[in-house]
Formats: sequence, structure tokens, C-alpha cells
Amino acid sequence: MDGIISELSEAQCVVVVFVCRYVVTFSPLMDTKEDPQAIIIWDILTGQKKRGFHCESSAHWPIFKWSHDGKFFARMTLDTLSIYEAPSMGLLDKKSLKITGIKDFSWSPGDNIIAFWVPEDKDIPARVTLMQMPTRQEIRVRNLFNVVDCKLHWQRNGDYLCVKVDRTPKGTPGVVTNFEIFRMREKQVPVDVVEMKEGIIAFAWEPNGSKFAVLHGEPPRINVSFYHVKNNGKIELIKTYDKQQANSIFWSPQGQFLVLAGLRSMNGALTFVDTSDCTMMNIAEHYMASDVEWDPTGRYVVTSVSWWSHKVDNAYWLWTFQGRLLQKNSKDRFCQLLWRSRPTTLLSVEQAKTIKKDLKKYSKIFEQKDRLSQSKASKELVDKRRSMMDDYRRFRETAQQTYLDQKEARLELRGGVETDELDSNVEDWEEETIEFFINEEIIPFGDL
Repeated sequence: MDGIISELSEAQCVVVVFVCRYVVTFSPLMDTKEDPQAIIIWDILTGQKKRGFHCESSAHWPIFKWSHDGKFFARMTLDTLSIYEAPSMGLLDKKSLKITGIKDFSWSPGDNIIAFWVPEDKDIPARVTLMQMPTRQEIRVRNLFNVVDCKLHWQRNGDYLCVKVDRTPKGTPGVVTNFEIFRMREKQVPVDVVEMKEGIIAFAWEPNGSKFAVLHGEPPRINVSFYHVKNNGKIELIKTYDKQQANSIFWSPQGQFLVLAGLRSMNGALTFVDTSDCTMMNIAEHYMASDVEWDPTGRYVVTSVSWWSHKVDNAYWLWTFQGRLLQKNSKDRFCQLLWRSRPTTLLSVEQAKTIKKDLKKYSKIFEQKDRLSQSKASKELVDKRRSMMDDYRRFRETAQQTYLDQKEARLELRGGVETDELDSNVEDWEEETIEFFINEEIIPFGDL
């Protein structure tokens, strides 16, 4: 890394991205024709420069997009898609793909499959193509008509691809949006279509699941709809909520729960939703909130007001996934909060489902821990109480032994009568009342 740091110190504008075992730096002011230095890929383990690239006219970051396993990375230029291999950093098959009019591309998060789309050209329809790497085999091509724009949205595991298609149907004013849902795990990759006649504000897949949420409509009437991609080849509308103050969707990393947020101009309105039955768990507000960050476990979520977006009231608030506020932390010029990343689970999908199914078996243990936490009985306090009880027991045993050792002396003093043993037989005792004259005071009534 020393070599990387020394090179970065000379750069005037640097963007750094870590990808598996490589780091990509971007500094267009350092570029030269003889030695490409605008974009450099470094080996993190050795600190060596693997390859440099010219910036050319493509300065939209990220210039390179990487496959899920880091074996391939790709770059799009005018009518060209260049795919490189790691660790050689050379062009795949020593040639680029010539794709006239290519607008955008994206790697699958779960497979070495690349998706790209090309707009219409005269009588040739727009098309979305799925290509397997490194064979470059086209596994699915979808033709589209009257297309204005397309956006590619992968589900986090790569099980589904949603292509948001904005269209202008003939004879119909305005823009209509279609969601083209590609079922990547099924034979021949079938496609389902969901049509939305309202404007789309936001779309987001459920991580590790088959549901997605859509914000649609126009302020002040913004609606949120939840859909489920069923195994029977249908897409089911689960629930629609009307008149929501939201412009962003934030799913829990574990799925099921999400936060609908009205950031910035919507004054930080928050809605916590459980999509298992589409219930709103809580409605709250973090005024002028600009960011929402889930922790990797999906148990907590942070909302924040960044100094980059708003110059006052900079703070971050910590919530439970159910929407219960835990902490408020104000920081002068607070800019950003990021959670520590966690390694992926060692459990298989089937094991995770089994644990979730049998979770009630562990409820007693969890409830006991919750009660201990709620009573604020710390480990130190419990240990102290246990030590005090042990001391009491030892003192009691010593006192009992002393009592037995003094029995003969006690009998001798009491004339051979063991009065202590009579305590258990009340009938052997006679009750006697004794009165004592203490004092008498006479006060004449005339003096009162």
C-alpha cells in the first residue's frame, strides 16, 4: 500500500473504490498520452499498479463496473462495451463488443451475466440483452417499442432483473411505465410485465426476497404499492397505501421490513412497514433528514441530517426496525454515518428458513434475556448479590452451630427447662398481662 499512497499524494482529484483485492483510483488531471494515469487499478496486497487507462470522454463514475466475483470488469464508451479479465487486466478475447447506441449496462449481483439496453433506431426496436460471460452467449433478448428510457434494477441475489421502461404509446398522451421482470433462475428466462400509468418516484427490490416496492403518483398524492413475484408465474399486488409523504424506499438488508422516507424537501417523514402483512408499525419524523442507513443485521436504522445537505440541526438518530427511537446524537458539521460491514452468513438459505420457522422455540431464552436487560441487573450486580447470599448462608450455619454448642449451658441457667423448644407448642404457654403505673398529671379546665 505504500506505493499506492505515494502515488495518490500527487493526484489533485482522486476517487477510490475498493473491489475485492483491487483498488481503483481516478484522477483525470494526471493523465498523459504516453502513460495512461487517469484511471489506475492497483493490487491491494502488493501495492503494485496493475494497469492504467485514459479517461477519454467517459468521466461518469463509476467508469468501470465489476462482476460479483471480481473476475471481470467492464467499461462502456461510444458504441462499445469493453470487458476485461482479472488478474491479467486484458481485454476478454482481445476484442471489445461493438454495440451501436448502447446506453447502459449492469452486472448481475449473483452470476457472471451482464445486462445492457439499446434504444430504438428507425424501424429497429429497442432491446434489452442478457449475455453470459465469458462465453458472450446471449441468453435472453427482449424487444421493446416506443421507448423513452430504461433503468436496470437487479435483485440483490441476482434472482430477478427489473427493467423500468418509460414508453410513449401511440395515440396516448404522456408517458407510461412498464416494469419488465426477468425471472433469472427459470428456464429460458421468462418475463412478466407490470404496467403503471402514474409517474414513478422510486423502485426497490426486497433483499433476499421476491417482493418489490414502488412509489408512484404526484405530490401531494403519492402512493406506495407492494408486489410479490409468485412461483406460479404471476406478479401479485399485495397492498397499496395512498397519500404517503415519501420519496425514497429503504429495505432492511435482511428483507421483510422497510422505511418509507420523505427526505429533504419532505421534511424527514418516516414510515416503518412490515411487508409480511403490510402493516405500518410506526409513523415518525426526523426534521430535514437527508439520509437513511440500515445496519447489516436489519435490527437498527439510522436517520441523519448531513452538513452536506443542510447547514443546521446536523445529527443522527438511532431507531429500532420497528420505528422506536433509541438515541438522538447531535454533531457539529456532521456529514455521514456508515455501519461496519459484516461478513456474509455461513448458513445456507434452507438453514436460515428453518431457524426463522422455529424461532418460537428460542423465545423463552430471548424473553429471559430481555427481562434481565429491562431490570438493569448487570452481571456485576448479580455477582455481588450472589456473594452476599453466600456470606449470609455461611453466617447462618455458624450461628446455628453456636446455638447447639450452648444448649447445655442454656439448660443449666433455666433450671433444666428448654424454653426454646416450647415455642412450637403454644398450648403449653399461659398469657399474662402486667400493668405498671407510670405517671399522673392533673390540669384544671380553668387554665385552658
